[in-house]
Amino acid sequence: MENYITLEQLSKETNIAESTIRRYINKFESLFDINNEKRSKRYNKSCIPQLIKINEMYKKGFTTEEIKKSLNIDVKNKTNLVNKNKITNAQLESFICEKKCNTEESLKNLLLKQILLLEEIKDNIKVLEDIDSLKGEVSKKEVEIANLKRENFELKEYLNRLEEKINSYEKELNKLKKESDNTLMELFNNLKLEQNKEGQKSWWKKLFPK
Repeated sequence: MENYITLEQLSKETNIAESTIRRYINKFESLFDINNEKRSKRYNKSCIPQLIKINEMYKKGFTTEEIKKSLNIDVKNKTNLVNKNKITNAQLESFICEKKCNTEESLKNLLLKQILLLEEIKDNIKVLEDIDSLKGEVSKKEVEIANLKRENFELKEYLNRLEEKINSYEKELNKLKKESDNTLMELFNNLKLEQNKEGQKSWWKKLFPK
């Protein structure tokens, strides 16, 4: 009875759900060597490769009839077919070893993919950190630009006030210049008038000497 295992063990060996195995048993009954002597059914280990093959063919889209033809199942001749499909313990062990090796290789590949994914995530995090740093620098520059704009506005206001003062000074200077010109003209006229008076006095002195 060493070659017979439970449905649960069969599920673990093939990585196929128990409910799926039951469905396969109903559809391909002649394929399975089942021991009904005890309360729980037990299945010959020779079923393992056939179960896996059936499962793979269903995944590929084969119909039940196509699978039966492919496996050469004769539902009317159960005994001959079971004997025909039995495999030796050495073949079974080789098959199980191969499945384990494939599983280990698959796990290694999966682990490698996860490592690569983690590295990619780390790189993306570094990029995000760089982006955050750049955002901080941009914010600082924006503050500096805002300060420069404010200083520029204040400088323009100061220049406008300075220009107003200069214009006011120019007006005062023009006024003073005008007043100065008037004063000079008045002085000039007074001097000229004085000169005329002196000239007249000299002329009278010549006519009427003492």
